[in-house]
Amino acid sequence: MIFKTYMKKKKMVEQLLKQQKIDEENRRLMWYKWLEKQLDEIDKIKKNQPQTLIFTFEKRVEINLNEGEYAENCIVCKNTCHYPCYKNGKIFCSVMNDGQCTICQGTCNWKDHKSESFRYETQYQTDEIRPDVDDFEKKKNISLQYHKLESKKLIHELMILGKRLNRIPQTMTEFEYIEKMINNEFSIEKEGKKQALQDIKEQWNEI
Repeated sequence: MIFKTYMKKKKMVEQLLKQQKIDEENRRLMWYKWLEKQLDEIDKIKKNQPQTLIFTFEKRVEINLNEGEYAENCIVCKNTCHYPCYKNGKIFCSVMNDGQCTICQGTCNWKDHKSESFRYETQYQTDEIRPDVDDFEKKKNISLQYHKLESKKLIHELMILGKRLNRIPQTMTEFEYIEKMINNEFSIEKEGKKQALQDIKEQWNEI
């Protein structure tokens, strides 16, 4: 009886770890796509001319789910940490580790989460203006700094996740990770992204 109970618990733990690895891999792919979007924005902004400047702004919206569907949302970050998720998942959700969320940038506590019938989605709005040269450069630098900062955060999180999944050496630094992306993960057709990464690497401590 004790052996059967042990084997049952062992199987549950193995299934949980397997699901956690799948979730982390999906999260890595999602963050990588977000990073590509940020790098595209940096490349686009750098190529803008003073006559016209296109700004991109983030807007967090709530997307209603189908009946019976639930998402694990953080009430602090206003972010969907796991979808789909079962009702009242909270501490038992696969994204929780020792009661702390592995998705939230601040590793929020499970008590800061709710199972809700909507999920958060980030949408992007654009605005076009025709400033004078000084105003243009000021707003251009602000926009560039914003997207570089977001890219830096994503690179850092991707590196941590890559180490956790044993995709990269545990001793790899941010600079080495950026070099890896420049040399191995972006094709020749994506020179704009490569240059954006190179800029971030050179300005890492100033961003």
